[in-house]
Amino acid sequence: MKSLIASSSSSPPPPSSSSSSSETIAIGPKVLFVYGDSDQFTGVNKYRKWVQENILSENKNWKVKELAGIDNFFTWQGMEDELVRAIDEWIENNKVNNDG
Repeated sequence: MKSLIASSSSSPPPPSSSSSSSETIAIGPKVLFVYGDSDQFTGVNKYRKWVQENILSENKNWKVKELAGIDNFFTWQGMEDELVRAIDEWIENNKVNNDG
């Protein structure tokens, strides 16, 4: 399964599938998991299943971003622009305020 993971730490912990769906969890560093729904090698349903099985949507430290029409390489018809926008948005939303 190929995807892009941006992390605020060099080694994100593996996702946990042991938490119940009713709790909010925050484990480890902040992570951005980006994939395209038109990946030539890994079907979008495999990505969606992996995200669901690992309860990533409930982990406040993980941001999952599925990009419509994006393939495995992010190189055709503005796909790189979509990837850059997703990363820029994630960085902006995860800035640490050191004023203080």
